[in-house]
Amino acid sequence: MNSIPVVDRALNADLSQGDFTNVSYFANGTNCEVYTAKYEFENQEVILKMLKKNVRDYPMALREINREYDVLVRLSHPNVVKIYGTGQFPSQKFIVLEYLSGGTLQQLLYPLCKPRPISILQLPSFCNKKKSILPLERSLSMARDIANALKYLHEDFSEDTTIIHRGLLLHK
Repeated sequence: MNSIPVVDRALNADLSQGDFTNVSYFANGTNCEVYTAKYEFENQEVILKMLKKNVRDYPMALREINREYDVLVRLSHPNVVKIYGTGQFPSQKFIVLEYLSGGTLQQLLYPLCKPRPISILQLPSFCNKKKSILPLERSLSMARDIANALKYLHEDFSEDTTIIHRGLLLHK
C-alpha cells in the first residue's frame, strides 16, 4: 500500500468534494471530531481528525493538534497508527491518519457486547458478557503488540517527548 503524501494545502470548501469523499462521522474527542473518508488520490480509506468548531480559535487547541502532528510524523512502528498528512479546511485544522479496519479492541475481545456511551461522571461499563471468545494465543499476541507499541512510545522513541494517551482506555 502506498503512503499518502502530506496534504498541507487547503481543501475545497465541502469535504465531500475534492480530495476526500464519503466523509462520515466516526467519533468525538475532547477537542476533535473524527471522520472516516476516502482519499481520492490513493483510493484509500483514511481518518480525518479535525478540531471542533467551538475550539478551533483557541491557541491551545491549535498548538495541541500541531504538536500531535509533529510527534506522529516522526513515529515509525508497526503497532502505531501512521499519519499521512495535515491540512486546513477553511479555518479548521485537521490531520489525516491511517484507517484501521476491524473495529475497536473491545469489539474484538467482546463481540457480543454493544458499546454504550460513556458518561464522564461514571466509570465505564462495557457490558455484562465479559468473557472473550478470542483464542488465548490471539489475545496474548494482541497484548504483546500493544505492549511493544507502548514500549516504543515511552522508551525507544524519544527522551525529550512526552506521550499522553487520551484514547487508551482500560475498562473494568
